[in-house]
Amino acid sequence: MDYPVVDSSRCTLCGDCAKVCQFNALVKTRKDVILFEKLCHGCRACGIVCKHGALTFGKRIIGTIEEGQFGDFICKRGVLNVGEPMAVPVIKELLKNLPKGINLIDCAPGTSCNVVSSLQYADGAILVTEPSSFGLHDLKMAVQLIRNFNLPFGVIINKYKTGNDRIQRYCSEENIKILGIIPYRREAAEVYSSGKMIVELPEYKEIFEKIAEELKEVFHWN
Repeated sequence: MDYPVVDSSRCTLCGDCAKVCQFNALVKTRKDVILFEKLCHGCRACGIVCKHGALTFGKRIIGTIEEGQFGDFICKRGVLNVGEPMAVPVIKELLKNLPKGINLIDCAPGTSCNVVSSLQYADGAILVTEPSSFGLHDLKMAVQLIRNFNLPFGVIINKYKTGNDRIQRYCSEENIKILGIIPYRREAAEVYSSGKMIVELPEYKEIFEKIAEELKEVFHWN
């Protein structure tokens, strides 16, 4: 990740770099310019406004990208170093050279800047929620975000228990496609905790096959 390095022999302490920084990563004092490197987003705006060429840019490591393969599937993940507050640069590095074809991007829950950064690379979205008050609240925020990106999307209801239909009612009111409903079963938890895939259970295999068919109707790349 890029970060600014101040050349004190050129710096006139005009403070333009600190003023332009939207993240308060630079502070001008009477004697020098101080950098709070973990607040820096590496946008280089400070270098653009510096009229005296006092800023150059170094690089520091904030995380790593790991890769593995299972059969024909290539899996990658970004791992943020302990103590680093910003995952966006790692996400951008992870997603900038996606292979051709269908890529599944698994985002963290919510509508944080990490999710927003990931959506810039997406052609569609699958919103996974649970039938609880918190689940519905977060789903509404996610739907608003996806609609701002003008992406096709659908909803999967996880851990569903019969009679709790708040998510279905909301989706019906908002004309949102429900791609599938995954029931809450002890058997699924036992299979998952043993390191196996829940699609090994016939009931769940059928559910995921139906979800795959529904995806073809929602997304344009089918």
